[in-house]
Parts: sequence; C-alpha cells; structure tokens
Amino acid sequence: MLPIRNGVIVAEEDYTIRCVICDHHTPSIAYSCEFGQEIRVRKERLAAACLAPGPWLGRLKQCVAAASPEARIELPGGGSSSAGELIRELLIVRSGKKLAYVTDLADTPENCRKVTELARSAHTLFCEATFMEADRDKALASQHLTTLAAIRIAREAGVERLAPFHFSKRYERAPAAIYEELLAAAGPLRLLGHFG
Repeated sequence: MLPIRNGVIVAEEDYTIRCVICDHHTPSIAYSCEFGQEIRVRKERLAAACLAPGPWLGRLKQCVAAASPEARIELPGGGSSSAGELIRELLIVRSGKKLAYVTDLADTPENCRKVTELARSAHTLFCEATFMEADRDKALASQHLTTLAAIRIAREAGVERLAPFHFSKRYERAPAAIYEELLAAAGPLRLLGHFG
C-alpha cells in the first residue's frame, strides 16, 4: 500500500498523482495527475545554429528544471553558452498539464469542495454528469452528479476543458439532450465529447 501525504500518492520528477476520498454511499476516489514542464527543442533553430543534438541538450533541459539560467553549457565542437541564452534560442518551455478524473460521488458541499480543489486549474477535467437537472432527485438518491453540478465544479475549479461522462442509461436513446444542457450552462468552458 502506498503512503499518502497531503493527498499525494506518487511524486516523480515528471509527474505527481494526487487523490481525494469522496462519499458515494461508500468511499470513492477522485484523482489528478500533474505533469512537469513540457520542454521541446526547436530543431530548425538547432540546425540553423549548426549544433548537433547530444547529451548537452539533456544538461540544458536539467537547467530548465533546476531554474539555473546562469549555468554554462559546453557546446558540441567547442565553446560554451549560458543556459538562459540557449533556452531562449533553442527551447520551447511550457507549464505541464494537469488532468483530473472525478466519478461516483454525491453532490454534497464537502465532496464538491474536495474535487474543486483537486481539479484546480486543470487542463482537462473528466467528470461524471450522470443525470440531467430534471432528474436531480435520481442523482440525489443514487449519489451522483447532475450535468449542472459537473459544470459548476469545472467552472469553480477554473479548468480549461470538461470531458463529461458516466451518463445514466436512461439517456442512451437521446444523448444529445445531455450535451445541450451542458452547453447551455458551460459559458466559456470548453466541452469535449459527442454533440450530434
């Protein structure tokens, strides 16, 4: 069994997996995975500078991770340059993405607080939207989220994209109605899934 400290299940150099325990008649678990910085080499600039790829690029990437722009990097063929200068010229550095996965939970203030914090600023939130708002009584009885609860959590968490799923079988013949309700409430939130 993995030890859990402050919700962290796994903390590696490139990613961190967190969880929260929610209530769904029994405990259920929601997860997030936060990836480290995304570092890409601009190959066209590398070629234009007549620099061959090699272990020095790995050292340059380590300087990004360690926030060491002052470090000197030995270049192939001789010479050196500051990591900061090479990073600006040769790399694209982006913040890592965060994904969150939330399903099987009651629409309670405590559950919503937990998953909102877990999904805070996520690139994509995969979240159940089991029932439409008209069937809120069924959502409450079965301890699932409605479409509007999923939207509320996604918006409060400030996620970029919501991937709704885990729809009740009662909507199998008319899934477009679920997406219509989601779209009507989404505002600037981007929805992923089937819309036809």
